[in-house]
Amino acid sequence: MSCSSVMKLPEFYRILHVSPGVKWEEIKKSYRALTPKFHPDHHPDIEGSESRFMEVSSAFKALEFHYQTSGIQK
Repeated sequence: MSCSSVMKLPEFYRILHVSPGVKWEEIKKSYRALTPKFHPDHHPDIEGSESRFMEVSSAFKALEFHYQTSGIQK
C-alpha cells in the first residue's frame, strides 16, 4: 500500500508546508524548496533524508493528481 493511499489531503498540505486550497503555484514553490533539503544524493549522511524526500515527493504527486482531477485551477 502506498503512502498516498493511506494519507488524506490535509496531511499532504502539511508535509509541503502549505494551506489547503492554495494555488498550484504555491504548492510547486514549496515542493521545489523542500526537495533539495532532503534529496538523498545531496545529504547521504543525514539519517532519514531519503524517507523524508519520498514523503515530500508523494505528497506533491498526490496533490498534483487532486488538482488535475478535481477541476481546481492548476
